[in-house]
Amino acid sequence: MSVADFAALIESVNLDLDARKAAYIPLIVSELERGITTTYTGVVSGKIFPTPPTKPILIGRSQRLLAKADELREQARKLLTETANLAQTNRPSQKWVQQVLTTIETLPEKKRPDARANLYGVGFQTQKPRDRSVLITSITEIFPENKRQPLIQPLQTMSNTEIRHVYESIGTIFRSPIKVDTITTEGVFRSFDCQDLVPSNDLAQTRATFEALEMPDLGVTGALGARQAYAICQIWSVKPAPKRDREIVKSSIPTLILQDRYDTQTPTTVGKQALAGLTNGTLIEFPNFGHGALVFSQCARDVGAAFVMNPTSSPNAACREALKTKFLLPPTSSN
Repeated sequence: MSVADFAALIESVNLDLDARKAAYIPLIVSELERGITTTYTGVVSGKIFPTPPTKPILIGRSQRLLAKADELREQARKLLTETANLAQTNRPSQKWVQQVLTTIETLPEKKRPDARANLYGVGFQTQKPRDRSVLITSITEIFPENKRQPLIQPLQTMSNTEIRHVYESIGTIFRSPIKVDTITTEGVFRSFDCQDLVPSNDLAQTRATFEALEMPDLGVTGALGARQAYAICQIWSVKPAPKRDREIVKSSIPTLILQDRYDTQTPTTVGKQALAGLTNGTLIEFPNFGHGALVFSQCARDVGAAFVMNPTSSPNAACREALKTKFLLPPTSSN
């Protein structure tokens, strides 16, 4: 296994509805230090768990109906996707993009993230045409000389239609198709991102933050996403939000902030920053879940419902005690 494989495992804890994976992390680390992958393989495959994974918790009848509609839409989408993929598989543009991705995997591991980012960024370069010359230049910049020609030669004989399709294919490499009716669309996400988040940050500082992590390799995915965001926002047609929109909200209105300890998207530090201006605010952290406290835990929903019914009363979150992770530790030495 690679560093990227271990990083993916850590990131997956953020969406682990059962909160089961985190319990195995200490044992996995101990085994990997000794060259053993038994527990890691069992956790990733799911075979180590005695029961199937938990499904997302649905709240109310409308949510169940929406879930059923999503299921039917997904089935229809799958059939359409399979049909479309069969028609697209043999296109020269598709074969070329796959050839590039395969060649990236032959690079030294430390160079692969930048190579992927550079390839993904081809379609977002400002003031450059989306033609074969830009692709050839990018291949020259991404790969050493001994790997370039097999990638450049197909571009020279490819039709203009296929060249345009190369750019379309590159745009979908690292991001799964977004369900427009069930989650924030890509356009909406980028508009908020480029208006609020990116203008108030600095790429060099972001990179330095990831590099300063105790385990920098765990920040590779985040660093890649940051580089992509800064590149996209250079050409995204939105204006930065006014500075006042980024100031801490000050209020005396009773407010409840729910956080999960393994949330990698909005960690507890974000909740603490929000709490700073709330004189009647309460922050409650749940001990073993990821992004979305209400989705993961009945305890969180009970605490939230009690607050809505009586916002002036101090929340009782004693149910958290039963949720604490029971870590599986490596056996101790008898010496």
